[in-house]
This record gives sequence, C-alpha cells and structure tokens, in this order.
Amino acid sequence: MSFMKNHQIKNKRPFALKVILNSLIIIGIMLIFISKNNITLSILNKLSNFYISKTSSGGNNNSYFFYSFYADKTLERRNININKVPSKIMIFGRPGSGKSTFAVYLSQILNLPVYHLDKYFFQSNWVARPVEEFLGILQNIVGKEAWVIDGNATEFLEIRYSKADLVLYFNYPKPISYIRVFKRFFNKDVTINDRAEGCDEKITLSLLGYVWSFEKKVATKIKVLRAKYPNVKFIEVVNDNMLKELQNKLLSFKTVCDTHF
Repeated sequence: MSFMKNHQIKNKRPFALKVILNSLIIIGIMLIFISKNNITLSILNKLSNFYISKTSSGGNNNSYFFYSFYADKTLERRNININKVPSKIMIFGRPGSGKSTFAVYLSQILNLPVYHLDKYFFQSNWVARPVEEFLGILQNIVGKEAWVIDGNATEFLEIRYSKADLVLYFNYPKPISYIRVFKRFFNKDVTINDRAEGCDEKITLSLLGYVWSFEKKVATKIKVLRAKYPNVKFIEVVNDNMLKELQNKLLSFKTVCDTHF
C-alpha cells in the first residue's frame, strides 16, 4: 500500500513542477507588459539561455529531465539524416521557435528564394486576406522550381507538404517560445522582412493561447501527412543542438547548391 502511495506522489511531482514553472512564465509575462526596458531584455536573454541549456544538453540527467519535461521526443522523430540537396523546404511550427530566422538562413546558404506566409495571409493591420486570394498566391509559390516557405496557415499544410523535399517542424518547448515571442516584441530583427506592411509586432491573448496549444492543433494533421507522403523527409526540431546539427548537415550541401542554382 505504501508503495502505491509513493508511486502516486512521484507521478504527481512532474505535473506540480510543470504548474510551478508555467506559473512563473505567466508572472514574467505580466512583468514584461509593465516594464519595457534593457533590464527586461537582459532577464529574457538569461531565461532563454537557461531553458536552451536545459533542453539542448545531452547525457546530463538534470538536463534530460528538463528536455523530457517540455519536449519528450523519441529518437526516431529526431532523426535528421538528409541524403539529398533539398530545393523545396517547408518550415512551420510554434510561434517564437525561430522559423523565420532559420528560413532566411537557409535561403542564404542554399541560394533559394524565401517566402514568409504571414506576408501573404495578412493584409495591412493584420487583416486576413480573402481565402481564395491567399490560396491562389500559395499555389503559385509551391508551383515554382525551388523555395523555402516559412509559416503556418495550418488549414493549408498539405498544399506545401505534398510538394516539399524537406519539412521542418519547429516544436521548441513552450517556455522558450514564450520568451522569444516577447524578445521579438521588444527587439524585432529588422533584417527579417516576414510581415505585411502595417503589421507591427504585437502580443495578444490569442497569440499566447496559440503558442500553448499549437502542438495539439497540428498533431493529427502531421500524422496524416506523414502517412500520406512517406517520401517527404520530415524533421522535428526541438532544441538548439538539433538545429545546429541540421545547419551543419545543410552546410555540407552548400558547394553543390552554389553550382546547381
């Protein structure tokens, strides 16, 4: 009987810690709204580096605990073996996970045109473009010979997925994504032109909820697409170590791409 009680207590501890950590994130978000200054940015950087260190390190039990706690992925889903030069790359995932930044990076090293879907899905002031008009633009993009497409538009994942050579699903832990969403709000990288004109960076409850629920929102769709298009290489990126390994792998194709395109 005592064994059962101890087992139940141990099972409750991860959940309790999750509640505590996520509560701290919410408190931090409230403080950020109040204070927009260099001290806040410094705190965000430290928090981001802390979570990255805890989710990127391998072999350390403490680090693995944080990794499994926020991004419990099997080795199969983390397989980043790429056997050919990709010319059509689809990137999607949780807001704040670094999709746009990496899309620009891939565009530069592989000499591929980059398309940020938010520039086409929205018109000025975050007004959604008519669906038929957006679909026409999207179909035109995927019909091109080469591209890097960054963005979600989760209702239309298959249009891109079915034509892609490589699909990158950025599924960083929620704390990192939240921290980066706020860092972006305070210190937007002006070199990344991923917004329609008049769509200034903003934070809403809708966005915060979208960050929280994104994985569940797309889980079934991903499963269906992977089964329907088994020849499309799918990689789920969950931490900076994986991203660095992916960068190194794609860099090995750079010389080939320079002569091919």
